[in-house]
Amino acid sequence: AGSIAPPPRAGASLGAAGHIDVDQVDLAELEEASKLIDDVEIPEGAIKFDPSPRDIARVLSDTSYSVEPVKHVPCPQHLLPPAELDAKIAALKPSWKALDGQDLPGGVLSAPDEFSGVTQRRLSNGMRINYRTTDNESNGMLIRLIAPGGRASEKLETGPDGFGAVVVGVRTISEAGTVGEWPRDQTEVFCITNLINCALESDEENIVMDFHCAADDASMAATFELIHMFVEHPVWDEEAMRRAKTAFASSCRSVAKSLEKETAERVMVNMMGGPEQRQLRDPTEEELDALTLEGMKRTVTGLMHAGALEVNVVGDFDAVKLEALLLRFLGTVEPRPADKIVPIQHVSLHTCDPPFEGRHQSWHLPDSDERAVAYIAGPAPPRWGPLGSAEPLQPWVGPVEPPPVPMVAYPNPALRQQHLEARRKHPLYTSCVLMLLVEIINSRLFTTVRDSLGLTYDVSFEVSLLDRVRAGWFSVHVTSQPDKIHDALDASVRVLRDIETSPINRRELQRARTTLVSRHESELKDNTYWLGLLTHLQNPHVPWKNVQCLRDIKAMYESVTVEDLYNAYSQLQLHDDKLFTHIGTSGKAAPFAPDERLVGGIGSSKPSDASDWAAQGDGATPGALPSPMALFTAMVAAAQSLTLKKAMQQVQVPGKKSTAE
Repeated sequence: AGSIAPPPRAGASLGAAGHIDVDQVDLAELEEASKLIDDVEIPEGAIKFDPSPRDIARVLSDTSYSVEPVKHVPCPQHLLPPAELDAKIAALKPSWKALDGQDLPGGVLSAPDEFSGVTQRRLSNGMRINYRTTDNESNGMLIRLIAPGGRASEKLETGPDGFGAVVVGVRTISEAGTVGEWPRDQTEVFCITNLINCALESDEENIVMDFHCAADDASMAATFELIHMFVEHPVWDEEAMRRAKTAFASSCRSVAKSLEKETAERVMVNMMGGPEQRQLRDPTEEELDALTLEGMKRTVTGLMHAGALEVNVVGDFDAVKLEALLLRFLGTVEPRPADKIVPIQHVSLHTCDPPFEGRHQSWHLPDSDERAVAYIAGPAPPRWGPLGSAEPLQPWVGPVEPPPVPMVAYPNPALRQQHLEARRKHPLYTSCVLMLLVEIINSRLFTTVRDSLGLTYDVSFEVSLLDRVRAGWFSVHVTSQPDKIHDALDASVRVLRDIETSPINRRELQRARTTLVSRHESELKDNTYWLGLLTHLQNPHVPWKNVQCLRDIKAMYESVTVEDLYNAYSQLQLHDDKLFTHIGTSGKAAPFAPDERLVGGIGSSKPSDASDWAAQGDGATPGALPSPMALFTAMVAAAQSLTLKKAMQQVQVPGKKSTAE
């Protein structure tokens, strides 16, 4: 839905990061810090460095020292000579087109969207533009250059342009840190002088370059000049490639030494396969060694072309000046020949179906520190499209109708069904209902596993919200002590499953709705959040996201019902023969692991087939009492709702009368 801003990008910076504003230094805070330093135990033989003012003056006045002046780095006035740019304008004749690529009707540009204030444009070279003016940051602006690609576009094979070509190739450009024929230090001075800060990285689905600059004429022109050079003339350097490979190899080796990273990697391998099906993960050292500079260059430049690029701009700028700069610098990016373009394919993820023992595993990391972590994972529906469908999405046809306002009581079943169908065919339905479900499950996990049972100090539930990839997964991350981690995992699974037997109530839904709507309205004051909202509005590979979706975010949250939440919950497969779990522990010795257990503690033997789950899926077997975890969850719910009878009915054993009766 674009209702959550993406996390800050972690790419290499080409700007003036690290500058300290002396006006912002808190002297009182520094004084307190110095007192703490005085309390530090000084090692034997150490000499305290405490020069007097006289010592400092004596050294400064000593002419016997030889000090080399810092090398002067001239700042280029332009990265692209104006005469060369003028020649490109004369040759290419950049112009505006309609959003579908056709000529503008009557030559008139479209007005900003009435509700969101977003303006959409398309250049004659195919580049798509979304921008919105805000006063969130005075005289500041953010620009995001994005192209479909990322890990999802990599070949699942080892070779010169094989697995890792996109992420390592993008890191190579970032490590080079310059464009065209300019040395890196002059490019850095150009960025610092023009107040430009930029970061480049590749994620699971996209290649992304974010820019922050001042919204004055000089800084804006310099930023778009840099973007032009980055797209047309990125630098591919062997030494930069070696640094990029070294960084990924170091990250690869560090995974096995990290309890959290290795446990997460193992559960992903169990769920999605490995090593041949390592989609959306970092390359191995063998795959890194096979990559070549030419292979990565061919792949990345084939993705970063004018027809694939979307440019999103948010800030305190003049729209007329912005459009003039867009035409001048981005309209002159030459379209790439078809044989030089890497096509974007439909991406779906393969989910493995191992036996029970392969789904639920554990490992131990010898270490002096005793810790434990567990991951629970399983398939989840894609973010966009009809709930549960993983088929390629077709373009959205016609306007997006706002979701109908739900009624407390419907006068007839036909109207209720009409509202339900209208709500569920809205582009934002799947995304919003998943986010509400995440909020409710997280609240239950925290209340039960941490506060009530005291089994963990951190537990969270997440659903992947990928835009282009037609698949997803959910995951629960829980940390605990080694002797409690199995109980913490079982309790977390029980909370997930008990949503069937302890229904979501309207109060829970309203609390989650209030949280998400308040967060959305608060973050509208943040330019980075707006950048996330604008991203993919014209991406043909995310055809269900359009500018009308921005109008309906709040309305969609407010229209979701408890029935819709269970519609999404039904897509999560939570039985032992569908879940994937992995426990990681560290310490001098591996803790005791119970044998012949069902995840969630709902029995003492594994089910023989799916029909057994029909009897055991509610946490009980015929003729047996409810599980202690189910009873405990019901008692917690009863204490909150003050309705003991209703809570006990929710864990009633099939074939038995409720104990409350």
